[in-house]
Amino acid sequence: MNNPINLSDPTGWAVDCSNEVFDCAKKLFNVTGKRFVQAESGKIGRFEGTTADGRDITLFNDAQRFSTDELSYFRDHWLPMDPSGPIRGLTSNTCRWARFRFYCFDYHTSYTANNLPLADTAATARHELGHQLAREVGLVPKNFEDEDPWGARMEDCIARALLKRQQQKPH
Repeated sequence: MNNPINLSDPTGWAVDCSNEVFDCAKKLFNVTGKRFVQAESGKIGRFEGTTADGRDITLFNDAQRFSTDELSYFRDHWLPMDPSGPIRGLTSNTCRWARFRFYCFDYHTSYTANNLPLADTAATARHELGHQLAREVGLVPKNFEDEDPWGARMEDCIARALLKRQQQKPH
């Protein structure tokens, strides 16, 4: 039987990955996932779970508010990050002036650029979820403004789990 390729996401990275997200949240952060809605361009994603100490948490990923240019502007003007190319996502816990407006960020809502292809939006949102969970469980200070390793670890964990699931499918 032929399996048609989803032309909007030929990589398969934008599939439902709730189980993989929950497994990685548990493995990396000891957080039990309850609900996951994948962020898509122009939409807001959501993760709900319970920490090891019994706190219920809700984290959001906003993929509608900012473009890569806007996120890069924030980085270039007030974040201590390496300015090597456009930024795809942001998890921050600060308030700053930028472009004649006052912006307040809280790590409970991270941002994914609204002008990314579907697979990049999904991967970036999962990356930012790692940053959020690390702050929530105390692996990183809540006001930490540089890149920490937890975003890449979460993104990599989910990607590996999705690849394993894909390899287990009958062809």
